[in-house]
Amino acid sequence: MTARENKALVRHFIHLALTEKDPVAAAAFLAPEFTHNGFTCTREQWVAIAMKRCDYFGDLRVVIEDLIGEGDRVVSRLTIQAVHVGDWPVAGYGVVKRTGQSLVRRYIDIYRLVDGLIAEIWEQTNILEVLQQLGEVIRPPEAR
Repeated sequence: MTARENKALVRHFIHLALTEKDPVAAAAFLAPEFTHNGFTCTREQWVAIAMKRCDYFGDLRVVIEDLIGEGDRVVSRLTIQAVHVGDWPVAGYGVVKRTGQSLVRRYIDIYRLVDGLIAEIWEQTNILEVLQQLGEVIRPPEAR
């Protein structure tokens, strides 16, 4: 596939997964051997995690700030506005109880495509920034 076709595929994947909040449909774009390197998981695990995210964050507004493609890679830079609508378990931190607050979350994702499917995703986001927006006070583990 061309870089342009790869970018179109990733754009559609983002639309289904985030804007439409339909991770099951989005999973059709994931290769059988898919892996997510941000929180190591398989395609099936990704669907389960993505569906849970829908329980934590509502009223999503997704803006694709940049979408860059070269060879078998596509890089996206996203800004997502959302409302914290459910208790959110944060690995290494604990559960953030529902606040009803609006938040902004920024992502940079790198996608590797093979045969027209997403084989890998590397995801970077700043969880600390989101926790601070929700009024969480970050303390060392021994102080919690």
